[in-house]
Amino acid sequence: MATQLVPATVDHGVNTWRATGTLTKGAVDTHLFVSFGSAGLLDLSAAEALRFETSIPAGQKTPAQLLVLLHERGGAIYLTHTGRSLAGDEHVTSYVPWSSLKLAGWSKDPDGDLDRSQVESISIGWGGYFGTEREKVIFTVSQPQAVRIQAGTRAAR
Repeated sequence: MATQLVPATVDHGVNTWRATGTLTKGAVDTHLFVSFGSAGLLDLSAAEALRFETSIPAGQKTPAQLLVLLHERGGAIYLTHTGRSLAGDEHVTSYVPWSSLKLAGWSKDPDGDLDRSQVESISIGWGGYFGTEREKVIFTVSQPQAVRIQAGTRAAR
């Protein structure tokens, strides 16, 4: 199966990046990711998840979903589907717990475990999409943040 290169532009806003990809061929595997270097920028050790925000332009009907890839030093890549569709026009905050990330099928890791201290970059985007020629796929994403998830408590009455 061939993968098709997607010409893209990325526009940088205030803590956001807007990626626009134009498919040059239809019915071939395409992908587009925005990558964020994380070495020294994010402390992933105490975090339980990644948090980021996305928005999709009104009227976009692309059925693909956003993916998250974590790249370890040494080449291992961990992947998860976010459940976030590239169709619609809503602004969404996504949380990606570490437990959702699995070693990508094409990747190798001698110990098979995600080591957050070895993550050097985080990529957010789409892949495995077989769209139509000249179709534009657009998304805006914020820089990911490392977060802790805490259960709320009810106030005493």
